[in-house]
Amino acid sequence: AYTDLDAPVDIPAAYKVRALDTAGNASAYSSPVWATRDTVAPLAPNNLEAVSQDDTGVTLGWSGSNPDTVRYSVHRASSSAGPRIPLGTTTTWNYRDTTGDPGQRYVYYVTAVDAAGNESTSAQVTAARSVGPNAAPKAPSVGLARIVGDHLTLWWDQGGYVPVSGYTVYRSRSATVDTTDPANVYATTTAKSLERTVAADERDYHYAVVAHSAYGVRSPASASVLPTVSAPQPPPSTTVYEAEATATQVHLVWAAVPIGPGDPEITEYRVYVSTQPGVTKANAENVYTTPATDMWVGTPEFGRPYYFTVSVVNAAGLESELSPEVSATPGT
Repeated sequence: AYTDLDAPVDIPAAYKVRALDTAGNASAYSSPVWATRDTVAPLAPNNLEAVSQDDTGVTLGWSGSNPDTVRYSVHRASSSAGPRIPLGTTTTWNYRDTTGDPGQRYVYYVTAVDAAGNESTSAQVTAARSVGPNAAPKAPSVGLARIVGDHLTLWWDQGGYVPVSGYTVYRSRSATVDTTDPANVYATTTAKSLERTVAADERDYHYAVVAHSAYGVRSPASASVLPTVSAPQPPPSTTVYEAEATATQVHLVWAAVPIGPGDPEITEYRVYVSTQPGVTKANAENVYTTPATDMWVGTPEFGRPYYFTVSVVNAAGLESELSPEVSATPGT
């Protein structure tokens, strides 16, 4: 066998072969054969379509292109702008993909390839494996796992297109939670989160989550996670952005404090008041509480400046640092 890498491009050339023995004696030449170095790609497949889309896969069909096509190459992408993933090749005019996620619409690309390896432009079609009763949800992805004080918080995301009716949370002291063992079942929920109170000797458990479809089909398990452990922290402080005085009152307005997933709810705000600057929790002359983010504070002395600062209190009873001090003078 011999490969001629210097053959002229797209021009027919004749080849003949003779044999030599160890003494250098040559045989007669073979009859010549003609060949052409091919750099012309076939045409793209014709009439590409999704012949069937059922709950076990997608079947593609098309008609041939050039007579010199020896195989077809099939790729798939999650969108027209997404990367193309090779699925396989076929010598027939059809291909079945059983690996797509149920409900996910894919763009399928099919190209024709000739014996010289020249590949055509692609034909494309959009199709999706349907969601049937045997379709399994995708594995949940746990994004938050922490224990603050004695409060466990797990949050997870659920991708895919298979409807989920609920989740089972498993736990064990093993780094990889066995979600096939009923003894490891910790909780069930329809939410994508779980909050529980845990004892001090339960902080070394690992957790994993399994989703269930409406037909009871289980997803693969999420990755097993070990929650981070920390002491409870006070909420962040706020800022007073309005202090408007009337003759006998001052209207204070401050910013609501956001909380993160699993953080204790904000239950109240404390307003510290003094007739002297430098208000602290210890030297305030009056302290008021409210669940709102504004308050009217009575100021009985007309024309005298009053000084205010606000703190934030959460459901764990923890209080934030004081806000920057503001002042207002009634009657001015």
